[in-house]
Amino acid sequence: MAIPSNLPQPTYIQGLFHLDEASGNALDASVNANTLTETGGTIGTIAGQIGTARDFVPADTESFQITDASQTGLDITGEISVTGWVYGDNFGATRTIACKWNTAGNLECWRFHIAASKVSAEITPDGSTQVVTTSADTISTGGYNHVAFTLNQSTDLVQIYIAGLANGSAVSYTTDIADKNTPFEIGALNNNGTNYWDGRLDEVIVWNKCLTASEMLAVKNITAYNYFVPRPIGIGSPMMI
Repeated sequence: MAIPSNLPQPTYIQGLFHLDEASGNALDASVNANTLTETGGTIGTIAGQIGTARDFVPADTESFQITDASQTGLDITGEISVTGWVYGDNFGATRTIACKWNTAGNLECWRFHIAASKVSAEITPDGSTQVVTTSADTISTGGYNHVAFTLNQSTDLVQIYIAGLANGSAVSYTTDIADKNTPFEIGALNNNGTNYWDGRLDEVIVWNKCLTASEMLAVKNITAYNYFVPRPIGIGSPMMI
C-alpha cells in the first residue's frame, strides 16, 4: 500500500502505541513489537481521538512500561520525535505522557509531559544535566490535543508542537541523548511514583527522526491510521498506523 507523500515513512517509527486494547498490556504495532506491561491499577478503555484510548487514574498509580533490557528500538540517542493525542482530566500537577527518565542514579534520558497546562520536554546528555523546552501556549482539559516534541540534530534544537504546529521558542541542544539502563514508560515517571497521567492517552508514537514541520502537521491530521509496512518474516501481521 502506497504511503501518502506528505507523511513520514513508517520505517522511522520505533514505537507505535495505539492504546486501543480492551484491557491489560499496551501493544506496539511497530516492527519492534514491544509490549508495555500494565502497572499499578487497571487502566480503563474509553473513546479516543482515533478509535479507543486508555484512561489513566493517578490515584491508582497506573502506567505502562518495559525494561530497557526487554525493549527494542526505544534507546534513541540521536534525533527523536514523540507524538500523541492527550486528553487531560486535571493538570494541577505535572503529568507524564512518555519518558525514559529515572531521577535515581542519574538515569535520565528524556521525558515528555504537561506542566502547569503547558507542553514540556526535557533531554539530558549525561543522565542529570537537563535541557528543558516548554510551549508558549497552554492546552485545556476536557478535550483531545495533539502534542509533540522533536530533537533536530541538524539545527541542534528541541521544539514543542501543539496541534501540528511549532509552539514556543526552540531550545539549543548540541549533543546526543544519554543512553541509560532506564525503562520506557507511558503515563508516569520511571520508578519514582510521581507525575502520573490523569485522563486519556491515544496514539503515542516514538520516531528516530526529527519530523519536519509538514510531516508533523500531516501526522496530526491523520483521521485513521491506515497505511501499512510489512513486519519482518516471523514477527506477525503488517504494521498499521
